[in-house]
Amino acid sequence: MTDTYHPVISFYKIFKYAALSVFVLVFIKYFIYDIYVTNKKPSPFRKIADITNNIFEEMNNVELPAVSTISEHTVKCRVAANTLERSLTFKSYGNSIATGLRDIGKEIREAGILLQKMYSKGSSLQTSFDIEIGAIKQRLNSKSNYMRQDDASYIKERLDILVKKIKELRLLVEKGHNHILDAMKIRSDINDDIKNGLGAADKYSNNTKHSADIVRAKKELADVDKVLSESIIIVGHLQRLRDILNDYGNKLMDVSDELDEMGNEGRRVTKKDLKQLTLAVDHSKAHHHKFNKLAQVPD
Repeated sequence: MTDTYHPVISFYKIFKYAALSVFVLVFIKYFIYDIYVTNKKPSPFRKIADITNNIFEEMNNVELPAVSTISEHTVKCRVAANTLERSLTFKSYGNSIATGLRDIGKEIREAGILLQKMYSKGSSLQTSFDIEIGAIKQRLNSKSNYMRQDDASYIKERLDILVKKIKELRLLVEKGHNHILDAMKIRSDINDDIKNGLGAADKYSNNTKHSADIVRAKKELADVDKVLSESIIIVGHLQRLRDILNDYGNKLMDVSDELDEMGNEGRRVTKKDLKQLTLAVDHSKAHHHKFNKLAQVPD
């Protein structure tokens, strides 16, 4: 009886083939994950580009008053105060009304000063985005197509600078907003004096000596009320601007946190990422002129 020969595969070869198979499977798994899963997630650079695009787009859509307009409002309050203070027909209430009107003018003037600072800061914010995102691009261009932990830390520092700039602008917006609200409160506080003063003055309305004075006082009080009516609209716009700044400041912090969480994993950087950052900064420059124009002080 003839024995059948069975080839013997050594344990070493079995181990070798098994190890190679595992390596190939692991490689394919992580390659597919990196290409098809990781890249499906919004890139942090895409998020930065979107924030840069949208923050200036939305800020540009907020209707804000020129500093010159606020200056005119202050003058109207002062003129009305002088008229009421000098009017004989408002003798009983003229001084208290005039004091209130001057206080309203002061609050509006402070709001105007803050708006001018706000517009200047808004203009410099675009410059800051240009500088910091330019630094991010330069850092990424000097590396391979992969972002490591030290790169992420560097980018996070740049984003933190932008978050700080946004916060500084938001605080100016809030202060200007609050001064206008204070002006409106003062108007409410002197409302009874104005009503009583007008009632007392009406007794002289048929007196040719005082009638013109009364008409003038009423007109100038109406001018102040118109100023405050317009200021209510400004308050709404400032609230919207504050919300925009708060929203995008938070979004930048979210991206910063995302970079923190990346750890040593790394992140692929594509030419598309860099192009999006470039386009975002270029787009933001189109809105740079708005704040410069609003900040102009009248001669």
